[in-house]
Amino acid sequence: MAESKKKEEISIIRDDLGREIRYKDDTLTIKTEYNHHGIMYQLEFTFTEEVHGFKGKVMTTWYGYEGQKESDNIELSNVKVAENYRNKGLCKPMIMYCMKNTIQHYTKNKREYPKKFFAEVMTDGGKSKESAINCYIDVFEALGLKKYKIEPSTDSSDWFDMYIEYHSPEGWNPSWISQKLKLHETDRYWKLQHHGGKGRKKNTRRKKRKTKRRKRRRKKTRKKRGRGKCASKPKYDDEKDIEERIAKSIEHMKGQEQKLKEIIDASTRKDGTMDLNLMLKNIRKHQQGGRRKKTRRRK
Repeated sequence: MAESKKKEEISIIRDDLGREIRYKDDTLTIKTEYNHHGIMYQLEFTFTEEVHGFKGKVMTTWYGYEGQKESDNIELSNVKVAENYRNKGLCKPMIMYCMKNTIQHYTKNKREYPKKFFAEVMTDGGKSKESAINCYIDVFEALGLKKYKIEPSTDSSDWFDMYIEYHSPEGWNPSWISQKLKLHETDRYWKLQHHGGKGRKKNTRRKKRKTKRRKRRRKKTRKKRGRGKCASKPKYDDEKDIEERIAKSIEHMKGQEQKLKEIIDASTRKDGTMDLNLMLKNIRKHQQGGRRKKTRRRK
């Protein structure tokens, strides 16, 4: 008897507005919606005190349309940071993480880079409006995008009051496009808990003691080497400066032709060219020869 093949039922999860939930984790929820043009992707980022150490929300949108003006767009909207976490520098790293994730998702699905980036800013005016606009501009410019226009909304029916548009430059190819992004590496403010629960307190007192010991050791070695100052070797990067120093040193070595010949031989490369840095080093060694003071050994 031939066994009958059972078709697996795929359960589709939808939200209150009927959008299909494609993916969900502690930070990101990806939802899709269809219309007569095609598919629309909405990426909702939720930051919580338990997982990330602060409260915040960001929503980004991109369209899987073909031949429409929105086809190569990414839209940033609905950016919110809880009131007690504002003015702590969280806006930029939060939006940066969300935009990078959205660009990666877009590129993976469409096999091409997005060309236009929009931010719709809705604020209560005043200082918060200015800081929000500056935050979005900083993120877009840090991503290597070019400003197209920044203007206030003229339509009274719009839910936002400022419109920002940036475009990707020709040959734009970000280095992080295929990398796995981690929140705790984006900025010093993230407080991800990898293992859950409260970890034990770090022994900061022991660390402070170690640091003090290291500082004391460094001071002692500096005093021995350079009489209280850090004696570092000079670096000569300018070729003209090196040539001038070599010329002056050769003048002082009159009557020491044999030693000068030895220095030249020691500074000549295998291909016959002269290594000026090495020559200057050899001359300095010759000049400093016999100047070292004898030190007594401790019993």
